[in-house]
Amino acid sequence: MPKKNSLKHTLETMAAQGIRSDAPKLKRDMCSQFSDTNEWIREYVVNAYDAGATTCRIYGKEEGDIQSIYVADDGRGMNSHRIRLFFTLYQSEKNDGIERPVGRHGIGKLSVAAIPEQCGFVLMTSDGHEAWRAETGSLLEEHPIDLQRIEPVPERGTTFCIKFKKKKPLAKVMSELQQVLYKYVRYLPLQIRIFIPADDESSAEQWEQIGSPWELDGAAFFQSYELDLFGSSFEVVMSLGDGTHSIYQNRVFITTKYNLLSHDLDTQWHIPYLSLRVDSPDFDLPFGRHCLSNEEMLPPLTREIRTQLLPQFLNNILPYYERSDARGNIYNIEAMIAALCLFDGRFSHPWTLWPVFRQVNGWRMSLNELGKKIRETGKLYLADEEQEGIDYEFFDGPVMAKSQPGRGLETIEKCFGARLINLQQQDLVMEAPSGTHPELTSAEQKFARSLGFHPEALKMQLQDKETAETAFSFVDKEKTRGTIKELEKAKSDLQNVNWRVSHLVERDGKTPCLRHRFLTRGEDVVLNLYHPDIKKLVKLAETVPALACHWAIAMCLVENAHILKHLSAEEREDVLLVDAMAKLSQGKPLPKQQGYKTGSSKRDELWTFIRSAMDRHSLADK
Repeated sequence: MPKKNSLKHTLETMAAQGIRSDAPKLKRDMCSQFSDTNEWIREYVVNAYDAGATTCRIYGKEEGDIQSIYVADDGRGMNSHRIRLFFTLYQSEKNDGIERPVGRHGIGKLSVAAIPEQCGFVLMTSDGHEAWRAETGSLLEEHPIDLQRIEPVPERGTTFCIKFKKKKPLAKVMSELQQVLYKYVRYLPLQIRIFIPADDESSAEQWEQIGSPWELDGAAFFQSYELDLFGSSFEVVMSLGDGTHSIYQNRVFITTKYNLLSHDLDTQWHIPYLSLRVDSPDFDLPFGRHCLSNEEMLPPLTREIRTQLLPQFLNNILPYYERSDARGNIYNIEAMIAALCLFDGRFSHPWTLWPVFRQVNGWRMSLNELGKKIRETGKLYLADEEQEGIDYEFFDGPVMAKSQPGRGLETIEKCFGARLINLQQQDLVMEAPSGTHPELTSAEQKFARSLGFHPEALKMQLQDKETAETAFSFVDKEKTRGTIKELEKAKSDLQNVNWRVSHLVERDGKTPCLRHRFLTRGEDVVLNLYHPDIKKLVKLAETVPALACHWAIAMCLVENAHILKHLSAEEREDVLLVDAMAKLSQGKPLPKQQGYKTGSSKRDELWTFIRSAMDRHSLADK
């Protein structure tokens, strides 16, 4: 019982006295929320706007080592009640019919306390009926406030005078305040002027106007959209500009922290020259106004901007681009489109229809057109613009210029890298463009038809009990069955390898290549009909096509580990062993090999047989 009575007494005392706090520490913590101490000027100009002012003037004075900054507006002013509220934290009445009040927390007035060594504060205000002057020292301390009535009553308005110890020249202080004003409040529908004193004999003092039109502000192709999402209203401004994304509340800048095109995605889209501004009275802000407290509003908002507003914006500026009315903005538009294709190049998107990717002949193609062309030709070329004398007209696919807008080259490489032939590579070898090489002879066609893995013949031999005893009597059948089992696992990979023949040429597209027997591109393996070794295999294929085909495959697997790269060296040998047995048997028992030695390795014996067969066809050196 005593404890309960004691607790009750404590609660009653707290209710009567209120919860007390360390006021100076609380004020210092609040001031620390302002990332730049000069941001106090934003708060005072915003207060002027909230008070219905049409003009706001900022100027400074120096007296010894004390500097004073004055902020004067013609707003509605304050009576004695509002002055008391002004000096009370978390109190701010803005219910005089103001449609778009900016301040909400009632602590913006404390922001001047963040100025290093702020030492004086004077307020002079008139509402047209009564006028007051209030003065105190540092706002971080518990200095008394001297309040005096002013007679006669001047015109309505409020002037603040903030005093602090001099740290830098007054011209420097005023210039820094000017930069803050331009960054944060230049779109406020308020005439803001700041006086910049001369900083040396060569400069002149002058009044500077702070303000820009929200609608254009020098941006090209400005479009404004109104959105209403889940009961919150937004104004979205899209334009061709510097590519920044900005959040505002009632025309006051808040932050560029967020990506307003892809906040809902795992990958953030960085689109050059596409500028976004979003203004909403429904954003919740912390004390320092450097981010949003209700960031959960952003994912649905950015999704709506990307999927609904962006296509509309592009549709609106397309006529200007097609008529070349964009003048100096042509490159910027193309760079913007190329980046959009880079981040999402699905052909269902409207930006894939813009012809921005440049060919060497000067023509431009859209990503969609490039995709269709590559599906027809199977290839895409990247020109070497530093090599003179190449005739690109006979190339059998689009030849793209090295110089592309923005990230256009990166986009081409990402979307079509498997089919892209880079003519800038010094050691490039490629298939001859159509119409520039001889037609395939009957022998070459026969060789081409023989290419490929055919392990199924061997599998049939081993499964046939009648022939199993004699078909491969000199090979360890258990080992072979294990190899075939491994082969079954890689069956789909083996079938996906596309074996072809073609005439390979150097990067000029004409000179026959004698340096490479074959090339690989993706899942294609192309044997070079210009190479002397491949010519020998073609000749061999006239009489023993299976053997020629096997030797070609063995040559490629040995020389290029990227073909079936998931296979180990031993597994590659097994694959070749099975393929050789299948091709040499062709469903019949293997012939007896003269010189066969009982105790030698079974696998070595098979390779000995293959080499002897090659000897008989004058290809032992290969």
